[in-house]
Amino acid sequence: MLSSVGSQFTQVAMAWQIYELTDSPPQIGLIGLARAAPQMIVLLFGGLLADAMNRRKLMMVTQASLFFVSGALALLTLAGHVTPLKLYGVTMFLALFSSLEVPSRQSIVTNLVPADDLSRVLAIYSTQRQVATIAGPSIAGIVLAIFGPTVCYAVDAVSWLVMLASLALIRTELPERGGWRTITLSSLSEGFHFVWVHPVIFPFLMMDFGANLFGTVRSLFPIYARDILAVGPKGLGLLYAASAAGALIGAFGYSLWGAGAASRALDSRRGDNLRRVLVGLRAVAFFLAVRILARRLGDRRYDQRDSPCHH
Repeated sequence: MLSSVGSQFTQVAMAWQIYELTDSPPQIGLIGLARAAPQMIVLLFGGLLADAMNRRKLMMVTQASLFFVSGALALLTLAGHVTPLKLYGVTMFLALFSSLEVPSRQSIVTNLVPADDLSRVLAIYSTQRQVATIAGPSIAGIVLAIFGPTVCYAVDAVSWLVMLASLALIRTELPERGGWRTITLSSLSEGFHFVWVHPVIFPFLMMDFGANLFGTVRSLFPIYARDILAVGPKGLGLLYAASAAGALIGAFGYSLWGAGAASRALDSRRGDNLRRVLVGLRAVAFFLAVRILARRLGDRRYDQRDSPCHH
């Protein structure tokens, strides 16, 4: 949970800092691209590594790397040497090491918890991540407004140190597994084939991919927080936390509604149409947000052009 909160600190601070440095909306999108590109490629091999290596050792290596990257970013910011190019490079390294660390972190639970307690532990783990995704950006926005991005990056670095100390205290013997010789292209192709032919997993992956590609507005949050809503870093943290809060409320409503009733509704043709409508509404909301943003930025340029200083 602590490392998830720390990662939220870096995400909020970096989005705000890149917009403060460049005053350019496309530059915020490039931060997202620098984060997504390594993840799309490396996550596949991260899963293979989690199945082939000692997960505890792999997590310690990747988390030590994340600590050094976050610490370097804090020092660069403190010294005033941060540039957009350096932020892109740091983002790529953070995404790279996180993509190698996340699969091991998710799968190591099965090595540490008895099978009878696994479902309860996974439920607690999921709840902790949701709470971190809500509390992390909210607290990060306050810290960013008071102390600046340097402290946010330092908090992230310290969170990785705490994670390393926790891993060092694990006394459970974990299997060494097959090592590098088990990582082959054939095992990767088997995974692709399984996803491709599965009647449920592949459609859900495509639906999630489309929703995130065409329906996410997270990259626009710094612009809305500073230029449109004028709520500053604190408001930026709340904007990031709102989507996680909505997901938590939805999960709570789902539990009240009942899993059986929800499954019957979503398995029906009406439920299938409902899913399409919800995805469509998300895309519409995204394009409306872009339209409002474009109009607001256009008005700002018009005001600057007609101002006395401009003449």
